[in-house]
Amino acid sequence: MTKDSLKQFLDLFESNKNLLIESDILRNAYFQLKKTTAELLESEQRFRQIFENVRYGIILTAKNTSFIKVNPAFCQITGYSSRELLKKKFSDITHPAHLKQDLKAVKMMYTGEIPYYSTEKRYIKKSGEV
Repeated sequence: MTKDSLKQFLDLFESNKNLLIESDILRNAYFQLKKTTAELLESEQRFRQIFENVRYGIILTAKNTSFIKVNPAFCQITGYSSRELLKKKFSDITHPAHLKQDLKAVKMMYTGEIPYYSTEKRYIKKSGEV
């Protein structure tokens, strides 16, 4: 490499240094995003396996107490299919003795006063049994 070509190269490098640095930053960000996405998918798969296969009823609800997601164990407990439950609110099938406490706890959860809510309670099954 001649002195002139080396100077041209260095000038070119200097004028494009920011692009090279930005390119390196983007490349690192891309690989980090790819890694994080793979970890998130793996975590979601573990959650789904636990949610679907656990023996206990698990539900996810919206602020208005409508069901967002129910696991098979909860369907078995209540006698409703998941499709039927997703059209209902938990207040529709909660025994009246538990409803006031449940609604209070859900409100506290959604306002951030408590991180989650877990309870054992009675439900009114599809058959009408408690």
